[in-house]
Amino acid sequence: MDRSAMFRRWHRRRMTEDYYATDPPVTEALLSVEEFEGQIWEPCCGEGWMSDVLLAHGYDVLSTDLIDRGYGTGGVNFLEQYRRVPNIVTNPPYIDNRHRSIVVHALNLAERKVAMLLTASMLSDRYFIRLLAASPLKAIYFLDFRVYTFRDGDRDWPSLNWSMAWVVWDKQYTGLPFVKFIRG
Repeated sequence: MDRSAMFRRWHRRRMTEDYYATDPPVTEALLSVEEFEGQIWEPCCGEGWMSDVLLAHGYDVLSTDLIDRGYGTGGVNFLEQYRRVPNIVTNPPYIDNRHRSIVVHALNLAERKVAMLLTASMLSDRYFIRLLAASPLKAIYFLDFRVYTFRDGDRDWPSLNWSMAWVVWDKQYTGLPFVKFIRG
């Protein structure tokens, strides 16, 4: 198969799945600055890379994904779920701006905290600026290292490296939102 045919096949799959696994140090960075009380739902769990880090830190984790990749419960469309949980932590798919819908839905379902891994460029998007201003934003934690995500969970095929941030909303937080840089 020629390279252009391979790209077209990959792009068609990306349009439906948009699966990029999150390297464990990225989740470790979040846990170095945030603690969670109660269950955490990871609704875009993929093969469980983020869920495994959360579990290793002693958290009760509900892992689901739209696609069954052999981890957690597959076939679960997060945007069609209405289960309330204390916390939601994920790296949402970005294709077609799906992350926007996932953030808004997570803020409606989470009783306490939502943490989303987003590219730094998303935070300057007009839609996100309005969302941040009208939400219980606690912190934006910029990672001081470039983040590789792994296309289709393949450690031998990292994506471009990204400047990323954990955006954390906390419904019990009463202070002003803050920005912090965290090391990996």
